[in-house]
Amino acid sequence: MSSLSVPAPSCLLQPLKVPDRLLLGPGPSNVPPRILSAGGRAIIGHMHKEMFEIMDEIKKGIQYAFQTTNELSLAVSGSGHVAMEAALFNTLEHGDKVLIGVHGIWGERAADISERIGADVKRLVKVPGQYFSLNEIEQALSEHRPVLFFITHGESSTGVVHPMDGLGDLCHKYNCLLLVDTVASLGGAPIYMDKQGIDILYSGSQKVLNAPPGTAPISFSDRARYHHTGPVSGFFSLRESLAILAEKGLENYWKHHEETALYLHERLENIGLKLFVKEKHMRLPTVTTIAVPEGYDWRDITAYVMKNYSMEITGGLGPSVGMVLRVGLMGYNCTKANADLVVKALADALQHCKKSKVAGRIGLLSALGPSALRSSLQLSPVALPGRRRAGFELCCAQTQTVSASKKRRRNRRVNAGSSDRRGRGAGCARPEKGRPLDGQRRSLGGWASCLRDGAEAGSGRAWNLRRRTSAGKLGAVGGGQEHGRYGDRRAPGECPGCASGPLFLYFTGGSPAALRPTSTGPARLERAAPRECSTPGGLQ
Repeated sequence: MSSLSVPAPSCLLQPLKVPDRLLLGPGPSNVPPRILSAGGRAIIGHMHKEMFEIMDEIKKGIQYAFQTTNELSLAVSGSGHVAMEAALFNTLEHGDKVLIGVHGIWGERAADISERIGADVKRLVKVPGQYFSLNEIEQALSEHRPVLFFITHGESSTGVVHPMDGLGDLCHKYNCLLLVDTVASLGGAPIYMDKQGIDILYSGSQKVLNAPPGTAPISFSDRARYHHTGPVSGFFSLRESLAILAEKGLENYWKHHEETALYLHERLENIGLKLFVKEKHMRLPTVTTIAVPEGYDWRDITAYVMKNYSMEITGGLGPSVGMVLRVGLMGYNCTKANADLVVKALADALQHCKKSKVAGRIGLLSALGPSALRSSLQLSPVALPGRRRAGFELCCAQTQTVSASKKRRRNRRVNAGSSDRRGRGAGCARPEKGRPLDGQRRSLGGWASCLRDGAEAGSGRAWNLRRRTSAGKLGAVGGGQEHGRYGDRRAPGECPGCASGPLFLYFTGGSPAALRPTSTGPARLERAAPRECSTPGGLQ
């Protein structure tokens, strides 16, 4: 009789099954046979002299890929996110002022980490698809005098490659360190660490380098050392990926990715698709962002491509959720044959996926950009998700600007009502009658955000969805993750008394709309007169 109370899992008694898929998303990418073979070699001790020799080879490969002579160039154990944390934790102290360039999700992630460290975070924000000029950056450096400026070179959430020339000199002029994220761009777009005056540079192994996830190249001018048990097999794979880069030549790699991206862009436009980044020279060669075609749900497209082609392409991330499809052609996967396959799969998907009469369901409008939203307002009626049909309207909410640190302490809520209702989370259908709800500005990754200060994206307006009660007063409609003053957490649409489904909307520009019901059927989106917010300067 066995003394074990937990039996062996039956699933582990079956052979391992891993599907063979073509990974043409923003990463990870497929691993070529040579690198797979290196990762399968016999394990040696992480302190063996042969391991130190391999680490020295990796160091030289990183110096070549980064174009730097920094002695402290190494691979840390973990993903590119770990490298981001390593860079920030080793350069920031509690109370240090840091300037974060946010033009996609990775700038926002760096700001989150910096705030957890206790740094005084100042955000420099651009809407998805745009980048910062040197004048804008210098103005922020002059105003805030930070110890560190963070910028993403290849922003995979929006498909923008940010210009680096002159940025290092500008930071050094204000005695500021320059930290650059090249996770999605290293090997696919030119970067010169020494020549461009970059102080800290990091990347990841699973993108253009085509190594398995788990090792992250990073280079510092000064950093403490610590020897620990590293991912030995991962280092073998990273060594081979850097060897391939050296054999083929860094400039040849850059040129190849640029040419293949241009080929893909031309073919996509030939079938009527529009690229999200308008300026050609600002398009990231490794990750192409395609504007979601009007009337389609991006999830239907990606699911169709996965099911019928066993190919991964993805939707947007963070501020680009619902706005774009993302296609990655990186390293081993960067071929014209794969570009042709992507175009074929997307053309097929557009033929077979259901096209609605509006650009996405009502619950996805929170993720749409200004142009797509404006288009949706001019189209046919749209059904509200859920059982309730009566009395919905979208109305302007006066907002109050708060500091970044206070935003974090309030779980990133923005007060949208009277002062005595601060900090109560996203509303449900049970607030005090006649009171406007408190808006909750969720993380950029949240697709059901209920309220956002439109001025942050340049419009100067904020919008909120509210429900008319039977008495004709305005009450809040639910759909966020935190509901009402009770603080209970539920999935979107599960709040008792709320209309089922994610009904919160926000606009980043254009005219507002009113949701007005018919007697028995779906509500209609109608234009309403705009009303300006009292804080057009946006969140600081």
